[in-house]
Amino acid sequence: KSEWIPNTTYDNEKIYNTFTGFKLYEEPKVFKQDAVNSFLEHIKLLVNYDENSFRYVLNYNAHMIQYPDELPGVALLFKSQQGIGKDLMLDIIERIIGNELMYRTSKLEEIFGNFNGALKNNLIVQLNEVQGCDGFENKEKLKDLITSKTHNINEKNMKPYKQNNYSRVFIFSNNLNPIEIPYDDRRFCVFKGGKNKPASYYKNLVNILDDEEALKSILNYLRNVDLSNFHIREDRPKTSAYEDMKQNAINPIYTFLSLNFMDEGFTETFQDKYKLHKGNLLIKAKHFYHTYKDYLDYEGLEYVKVDYKKLKNLLNDIGIIKKQFKIKNMVTDYYVINQSNLINELESRNLIEEIETIE
Repeated sequence: KSEWIPNTTYDNEKIYNTFTGFKLYEEPKVFKQDAVNSFLEHIKLLVNYDENSFRYVLNYNAHMIQYPDELPGVALLFKSQQGIGKDLMLDIIERIIGNELMYRTSKLEEIFGNFNGALKNNLIVQLNEVQGCDGFENKEKLKDLITSKTHNINEKNMKPYKQNNYSRVFIFSNNLNPIEIPYDDRRFCVFKGGKNKPASYYKNLVNILDDEEALKSILNYLRNVDLSNFHIREDRPKTSAYEDMKQNAINPIYTFLSLNFMDEGFTETFQDKYKLHKGNLLIKAKHFYHTYKDYLDYEGLEYVKVDYKKLKNLLNDIGIIKKQFKIKNMVTDYYVINQSNLINELESRNLIEEIETIE
């Protein structure tokens, strides 16, 4: 039996490991500190010189070199203006590990489409210039790519098969919200880059690509980064760029609920269309739906598609159930809202944005 396991010291008599190692493996004859400094400086630029973010990205890359057969379960998203040199960090890594261990694409269908042979024997998957429509459409597949222990590989003219997943996912985008980051996210780190550098800065980095001793020096440095206190999942930095994207991904239904049920806002919004019953608010399901649709239109969110079934599921998830009541001999569908329970639920999910009141 043969398998691809990115670990040259893997020893199992029953398994033939097809992994042949990184392209570079030797120590540098002359250690080039300037090349290492340029590499580290570029990581700092990609995270806009935030120290915690720099340390995490450095450790993340070192983890890939030191423990390539450990799936991190975390993807890195870099956002920046064009011309900052987002690719250069991975250009250097690619020269070290070899391009056969890396797949770079701006077409998500090559990864998530019917045929995904690009995932075979991969240590790095780089997704370039991801747009929001693509990222949101493929959000569940992207989650699986980051954390699933196996890939289902489907190559053309071949029988599909499973392979262990060792892929590190790097996402590069100029888009404000290229992917959805839910309130309970455990998979993503988001970094916003700094300002573009002069041409001489990038020339130094490009020169590294054809300097084997410089590349070996960077490899040597990454091999010796101390990871004894590094926890790749628990140590994720929660940057402001990350929090902004998470906030932007919040479904507007939660904002609607927060605005109307944190206090007595519902009395104005629903006027005489609500009833009190055993400490709960009863609001006609049909009226709730149309009021919410009007809210979306007013807020310029008419592109948010919602129907009765989807709205019912969203509300049920937050503890608001739909139930029939007979009132004045008429049976009608109502949403049952316990205001206190709803507020607790929204707060536990960090779905309530604090609003400062100015007298």
